[in-house]
Amino acid sequence: MAQDPVTWRNRSPGDLAVELPEARTGDVVLAVEASRRAFAAWSATPLEERWTRLQACRERLVARSEDLSTLIATETGKPIREARLELGAVIAKFDLAFADAEKFLRDEPVV
Repeated sequence: MAQDPVTWRNRSPGDLAVELPEARTGDVVLAVEASRRAFAAWSATPLEERWTRLQACRERLVARSEDLSTLIATETGKPIREARLELGAVIAKFDLAFADAEKFLRDEPVV
């Protein structure tokens, strides 16, 4: 494989001794392609199964919230308090989506 024209070697702003994995422009292309393939499968998944999977994802985020907050703080250099708030916002977005889904996706008789 040819060398990417742009490669980033990152160090964590929170701890300069931590060297993060290299990121390459080709990684973005691969990620976009993977997301396109995943979208096709996801959109064909029944709503109830998507709901169940998203709830499981939310539960895993909650269960690992302290580890994930530490990773966010290390990667970005944010104080741990801000990292916890950021992850809390992600979890709250799941809750908002679930509330909207219940409100807007329920079956209603047409009169």
